[in-house]
Order: sequence, then structure tokens, then C-alpha cells
Amino acid sequence: MLLILMESVHKLKQHHLETHREALFAALEELPDFSVDLHFECSSPYIPFLSHLAPYDTYHIYKSGSNLRLDSTLLGFKKLKSIRGNISVLLKGRSSGDQEGELLMIDHDRKTVASVFEENAGSAKIQRDIDNIMNGE
Repeated sequence: MLLILMESVHKLKQHHLETHREALFAALEELPDFSVDLHFECSSPYIPFLSHLAPYDTYHIYKSGSNLRLDSTLLGFKKLKSIRGNISVLLKGRSSGDQEGELLMIDHDRKTVASVFEENAGSAKIQRDIDNIMNGE
């Protein structure tokens, strides 16, 4: 049942991107090109060591035409520890020919590129997520 639910959410996200692709590209093209760094961290003068336990990262976001790129090092969490890596998420815009609207995940450490909505990539991620849920992680 969990597998059906997770696959449905994945397909719904893909359908949402496909149906709103033109509106997304139009909105991106109206914005001027930019680059921005967003840094976040948690700290508290009342809770010691919170900054060591809480997540922190700097997102580097670049926009050019209808293309968008996000660079990050925070991949997720496992047993209250952050999982680190070096990834980029790319949204290919209108100038990308037959690949327009493709959402790519680039893992710089493993030197891999995967389409977020590719059937094999989606199934593998869903299965990992289900395994983590079932193991209480």
C-alpha cells in the first residue's frame, strides 16, 4: 500500500510539472537572470550544541533564461545525522531542444546524472524511501 502511495505521489509531481511547464517557463523568462546564495543554520542561546545537531547549508541558485540550477551539500537525514554530498538540480529550459522541462539530479561525488522523473531512477528512490520508512529511519 505504501508503494502504491509513493508511486502515485511521484507520478503526480511529474504530471504537475508537465501540465504547468509553459507557465513555469514564461514566469522564469520574465525574471531577470540572477545568482543567489541562501545560507541557513539553526542556533539557540538556550539549547547548547543545537548548531551541531541542526541542519545547515548554503544553497547556490542560478537562473539564466528559463534554465534553473540549485547546488547543495545537504542530502538528507538519517538517525538525527545529516547526510552530506555535492549535488546539483537542473531544470532545463526552452532552449534545451527536445529535453526542455527535464529535471536532472547531478551527483558530483559519484559523477552521475539522473533524470528525476525517469522510471528507473524514480523506482529506485521510492524503494529506498520505503525501506527507510519500514526500518524506522
